[in-house]
Amino acid sequence: MKKKQSAKHDCYTLTQEMLKAMKDDGYSCSHHYYIFSALVRFCKKSYAGYYSTDAGASFLAYKREYVKSKEHMTECTLAIARLDHALNGDFHWHPSPPLKPYKRSRFDEIINDYEKYLSQTRKSKNDIRRHVRLAADFMAIAEANRITCTTDVTPSIIYEAFDQSSYKEEFRKIKPFLRYAYNHKLFLFDFRTFVPSVSRHKPLPSIYSPKEIDKVLNSIDRNTNSGKRDYCIILLAVRFGMRASDIAALSFDNIDEIGNAINIIQEKTGVSMMFPMSKEIADAFYDYVNNARPDSDEPYVFMRIPHPLTGPLSTQRISTIVSDRLIAAGIDIKNRRHGSHALRASLATHLLNNGASYPEVQQVLGHTSPDAATHYIRVEAGKLRECAMEVPPVSESLRSYLEGRHRFP
Repeated sequence: MKKKQSAKHDCYTLTQEMLKAMKDDGYSCSHHYYIFSALVRFCKKSYAGYYSTDAGASFLAYKREYVKSKEHMTECTLAIARLDHALNGDFHWHPSPPLKPYKRSRFDEIINDYEKYLSQTRKSKNDIRRHVRLAADFMAIAEANRITCTTDVTPSIIYEAFDQSSYKEEFRKIKPFLRYAYNHKLFLFDFRTFVPSVSRHKPLPSIYSPKEIDKVLNSIDRNTNSGKRDYCIILLAVRFGMRASDIAALSFDNIDEIGNAINIIQEKTGVSMMFPMSKEIADAFYDYVNNARPDSDEPYVFMRIPHPLTGPLSTQRISTIVSDRLIAAGIDIKNRRHGSHALRASLATHLLNNGASYPEVQQVLGHTSPDAATHYIRVEAGKLRECAMEVPPVSESLRSYLEGRHRFP
């Protein structure tokens, strides 16, 4: 039996229609621009410019051969899924996993009212469900502990719910419900102060040595457009410790040509930062802007290479560029983070190793917390060794006890 061919459409036209539909639905299209550009080239080479479900599957198989980033592969899979639905005319599909029902209890009416209350706030639907789920779990545990009236709730119920929680760090989100219940006369007391606090686990920062960073920079071919762009991006990360989000958001309004500086407001913290442009940074910046940046009315500095589409780089794409350049330079990334934040962590550690104080590192990185820089002390093995104390000699009585020659009474 002859195999049935899947429906196919002109790939470029289909991706353009999908991008328009995504914009109409309020989605950010920055990462999809990059993926669709690669897909158009792939289909032009292997499928005469047409897209079909078979072409989409082949594209994903091709990407899996060399893409190291799980996040990027997830985005690619999502982009292909959107196009597969678009083949059937559904340009507004989006992934929606089945919703797990809330736990039921005699207090379901209270939970429904709480969900209605949250729906009037600016919280996202997913965030609302997380809050309501915690509240439903909490009231189900209260019922299991023979609570029949909300005014009988005590701190012990909070501790019981915390003990049963699978995600202790997430449990703090019960606080808005406790405040809601108190304000609406459901609870006699505001129990928020009884919610146990859990310190969020912070993994050890991944650090790259100055030699490794120099190796990455020297490996970039600055005769190509992408090389000029990527070299400048990595310089901003390693010299200034700029986050990927700030590099992606960098616009020409942030460039002070008279003062020879870059002025930004950090996307994550809202902290205003000023970076003086050294000759190294200025040369790389203007080499890219004048000789490699695609013609565009976009205010953003860093753009995708137009094949055939161009547009601003996304935050995720910035991290992918760093990762790809580390791998291309032959740097061992095993068991190390290899995105742009690793370069930021490397800068902090190098500053500390060279004698900078924690307040100085905080100022350079634009941290809002005075203790944020202390996160990097855990990788300063050299400095920790300097603080090591001599092991005191073992007393004769302890030695004889350890050797079995004497027993303490």
